[in-house]
Amino acid sequence: MKYKNLFTPVRIGSVEIRNRFAMAPMGPLGLADAEGGFNQRGIDYYTERARGGTGLIITGVTFSDCKVETQSMPNCPNSTYNPVHFIRTSREMTERVHAYGSKIFLMMSAGFGRVTIPTNLGEFPPVAPSAIPHRWLDKICRPLEVEEIKSIVKKVMDRMSGEGESDAFPVEMSARHVHLCTEHVEKLFGKGTKLTVKRMLSLPGGFLSEQRVTLVTEKGVFKNVAVLGPERSATQVELSAADAYQLGIKAPCNISGDLTGAGDVYIFGPCGVVHATGSCIIAQAHV
Repeated sequence: MKYKNLFTPVRIGSVEIRNRFAMAPMGPLGLADAEGGFNQRGIDYYTERARGGTGLIITGVTFSDCKVETQSMPNCPNSTYNPVHFIRTSREMTERVHAYGSKIFLMMSAGFGRVTIPTNLGEFPPVAPSAIPHRWLDKICRPLEVEEIKSIVKKVMDRMSGEGESDAFPVEMSARHVHLCTEHVEKLFGKGTKLTVKRMLSLPGGFLSEQRVTLVTEKGVFKNVAVLGPERSATQVELSAADAYQLGIKAPCNISGDLTGAGDVYIFGPCGVVHATGSCIIAQAHV
């Protein structure tokens, strides 16, 4: 094969990309909704690129500010306009891309400034680092204040690092985990065993336990899976869409506690195994 290196993995920092094919960032107009999240068209658009074999997908412009450079909505995706909604839609998109073995990077932008498309601006005045003519409109841009520039830079860095102050209220994101009924706790960890607290969660009364389990199907194995307490009346396994795909489980996207149509999985512990029928769901985002 003449270009065989194109099909070999490559690493970017700690991230391994399955091949050398990358989709460069392009304008995402039409791919976002009125709340600043990715709309269904946007999610499907990037998922199709992953399904086609692209190793790395880089999204188009995602704004990190919605106060200094105000624009009409819908527009490009915006991580600060409605942060919870942005996280929810981004999570669905990311999981669908990961299900095909691809990686997706988010392109963060400080804004468009003097080249902002007029239809994006709506009735809002254009801004720029200084009082210069707008590229498309017969207008002079409002010059940014020094503090506004610092604010935009800080927001971009905060979004990239996950640090600093946020316009959003705290949201707890959890990876794959298991809730067990009392009967299954004893089968997996021994008669009379109770889940022991390792760390309390933000959910009142909820905690991460010291116990861990292994999930097994014909298609795959997940080791060291967290068990959350306290015990429930029914065992529930919460997975991401990518997890369910890897394990070959047909799991519905339900709110936690709703096991309607839930899939099956084997759960292994140090003292036994449980065939947890009707237990696996893709956890719908919930606050």
